[in-house]
Amino acid sequence: MPFQPQGQPPAGAPPAFPPGPPPMPPQGQWGQPPPGFAGPPPVTAGSLIERTFKIWWANVGKLVGISLVMMVPALIAVGVVAGAAFGLSMGRAGGQPDPSQVFGMVGGIFAVALVVILPLTMIMLGGVNYGVIQWLAGRPAGVGDMLRQGARRLWGLLLTGLLVFLAIMGGYVLLIVPGIMIATAAAVAIPATTVEGGGAVQSFQRSLELTRGYRWPLFGAFLAVMAINLLMGLMGGLLGLIPILGILLNLAISLVTATIPYVLPAVAYHDLRVAKEGVDTSQLAQVFE
Repeated sequence: MPFQPQGQPPAGAPPAFPPGPPPMPPQGQWGQPPPGFAGPPPVTAGSLIERTFKIWWANVGKLVGISLVMMVPALIAVGVVAGAAFGLSMGRAGGQPDPSQVFGMVGGIFAVALVVILPLTMIMLGGVNYGVIQWLAGRPAGVGDMLRQGARRLWGLLLTGLLVFLAIMGGYVLLIVPGIMIATAAAVAIPATTVEGGGAVQSFQRSLELTRGYRWPLFGAFLAVMAINLLMGLMGGLLGLIPILGILLNLAISLVTATIPYVLPAVAYHDLRVAKEGVDTSQLAQVFE
């Protein structure tokens, strides 16, 4: 028998070991996780809270920036209406406020809230939803881009927000518990409008569908975020007792922590679609292109 090198099978014999694994597919095909995270995230209260704070902390500067951009025009509008109404009431009553003018001032502020503050708030929420999806896809967005995308969906966001508000208030009129249940079930209606561009009824139904089976984790996550915000507010209130510096610190803490609840609905919408529908993060981000 001719000599065979040690460890080498005879000629024509099958290989001694099974072939190696097949080559990996190119990036972007099957088996490749989205760039924003590795694998589908679990939808639990703990995971939602953890991911919300992670995304919030990574984008806190942008979130505060978009809040300030939206807040300044609203404050100016309210200040102008309140100042004009108060000055008019003082002038007509010989230095004493006229009750009828005071009511007019309150009505003017309410009108400004509807005409100015509400649209600005919807633009901000839509922009935050866009920013969260883009960040999860590994493509962080700037404040200007976030505002443009929020304004792009303004009409749909207004109608969806109004429908959700009326539904929640209807639940609270019946009892507090139904209102909480409706608020939890409709928690991702605004992100659904931002991403999918549907109407108010369609977005509301999408939220009911996506949250079904996950409402307890959602309720726990929202409750925890509210509790953390309340705790931070109490700490800021204590700092506010310190003259000047404490007041400034209180305002800064309030402005920063107020942005945390904006992130949670977008994270919940993303994670629910990934878990229930197997949607890739990049697919969600591509709808804005």
